[in-house]
Amino acid sequence: SGVDFSVKDGAIQYSLAALKNVGEHAVEHIVEVREEGGPFKSLGDFARRVDPRQINKRALESIAKAGGFDELNANRAQVLKGVEAIIAMANRTATEAEIGQSDFFGGGGDTGAEELPLPSTEPWLPMDKLQAEFEAVGFYLSGHPLDEYLTLLPKLGADSWTGFRDKALKGASAARLIATVTYKQERRSKTGNKFAFIGFSDPTGQFEAVCFSDTLAGARDLLESGKPLMLRVEADVEGEEVKLRLQGVEPLDEKADRVVMGLKIYVSDAKPLDLIQSRLTNGGAAPVHLVMSLPGMHEVEIALGHKFTVNPKIKAAIKAVPGVMHVEDF
Repeated sequence: SGVDFSVKDGAIQYSLAALKNVGEHAVEHIVEVREEGGPFKSLGDFARRVDPRQINKRALESIAKAGGFDELNANRAQVLKGVEAIIAMANRTATEAEIGQSDFFGGGGDTGAEELPLPSTEPWLPMDKLQAEFEAVGFYLSGHPLDEYLTLLPKLGADSWTGFRDKALKGASAARLIATVTYKQERRSKTGNKFAFIGFSDPTGQFEAVCFSDTLAGARDLLESGKPLMLRVEADVEGEEVKLRLQGVEPLDEKADRVVMGLKIYVSDAKPLDLIQSRLTNGGAAPVHLVMSLPGMHEVEIALGHKFTVNPKIKAAIKAVPGVMHVEDF
């Protein structure tokens, strides 16, 4: 990516300067260094080549959250925790360069082979990864935290935003929707009552609802950025515009936990089993099957019993385990 948005091979390359807390000047410096010395080979290579006076901690954190370092290290959680190590190496390299310039025979040393120490950190779960991405970009770019919930909409008696919008334009006036909160702007009416405009997002789009004082008072703690929610809304239609009033809010995971869904997990060897086990919660009523593709054999399906809690969040966490080939409902 560069300073501006661009198109390469039919795909949009996102502007680094469009990320929150990343200034145009910092991106110009990164691009200049990259063009002079070639693509960065590692985080250590990046740290040794950039000027720490041109890039601050907040900019590096935002780039890490957005996935700007993914080709160097796909573990965004580890990169984010390693930002101070990146800055420390950049400062140390800059100091050594200055010593070398002032004393040609001072023996500043070759730091080219130095490895960048990063803290040992497990990768974010999918929802955490997307929430960090939202914080840096301003919207969900590589996916949506509620992608895994779409298949549950009929069982939850809910609609997607675009599905309900089409129905509202044909006369529907109320619905249940699933969404995450993107913003909350509280106001006070002329009579002194508080109300709010709440921004929401689901995998089909973004929308806004007005929330009046009674509903706001009972739901304020739930209406926080990133929260997955079940909404009860009423709609008014003005031309082609659908305006929503929020009538009630519930935690989405509590609703999803009541829906029993079976899970089939496909693996090719035993390596991911420990991580799969750590992500499965006992105490529910959902069946889980493990399907193994063994060398020289057909698939072997193993029923693990009907004792698990399975919801979209757990399903997404298992799908993210290295070595898991596929996960499906049944």
